[in-house]
Amino acid sequence: MLSLKNCTFLIPIKIEHPDRYRNAKTTLEFINHHFETNVFIYEASDNGLSKLDFLESLENIKIRKWIIKSENFFHRTKYLNIMLDEVDTDIAINYDIDVILAPRNYMECQQMILKDECDVIYPYLFGVGQKRVYPNINLEDFKKSGFDVSYIDDRPEIFNMNGSEYGHCVFFRTSVYRKYGGENENFFSYGPEDRERGERFIRLGARVKWNHGNFVYHFEHYRGSDSSDKNQYFIHNQNVHKFMDKMCESDFLKYEEYYRNPEYSNKYKTIGNKE
Repeated sequence: MLSLKNCTFLIPIKIEHPDRYRNAKTTLEFINHHFETNVFIYEASDNGLSKLDFLESLENIKIRKWIIKSENFFHRTKYLNIMLDEVDTDIAINYDIDVILAPRNYMECQQMILKDECDVIYPYLFGVGQKRVYPNINLEDFKKSGFDVSYIDDRPEIFNMNGSEYGHCVFFRTSVYRKYGGENENFFSYGPEDRERGERFIRLGARVKWNHGNFVYHFEHYRGSDSSDKNQYFIHNQNVHKFMDKMCESDFLKYEEYYRNPEYSNKYKTIGNKE
């Protein structure tokens, strides 16, 4: 059993399709099998009741959970900030419920931050660093393998390679994540918030790395309005991204000042520069 006790996983989720339940169960059982760690889960549900009926079986991870009745869209950025505000570990992991990494990769990322080698790390190659895992994977055999990612690597017919740059899973020094504004809550549901966040931390001086030579495994899933460009706010989100780019280009000091205390940070104890 490996220790990720210095980390807290931040996982916003809505089980809107059986694929999401399958991936949530697989991913959380994978984390529980390999690690002792902390997991925050923010679940949005149509009836306000949790669909994650397996959590009590996960004995190695310390879980804190929020559940709300769904809003008219999945406000992922807000849910992440609510959780980030409560983290008490050195490292916070912005985590997509549909992904896993090789266990040593989690450990490397934790160590790089604890050894002060970086503030933010993406645990995969910048470029073609994603292994898209198709639903024809035999999850029972994967479980019997001890959740060994070589089970996936040895069966290339169940995955193909795809691009990765800013999303999926990001390890942050918690204090830096908060200092530079956490998640921009002006992004609603699906949109380029991952890219905006990555560009922002680089611009504001955080030490950002990609763990080249590694991959993220993404379990494919149904894509509804909260996980595709079907999102009713998709154009709005693109415009937010363009607006932040223009602010940075025209007046960097104004951009920097904005993220010291963005308007959404007033709701939180720790997000933004509270000094």
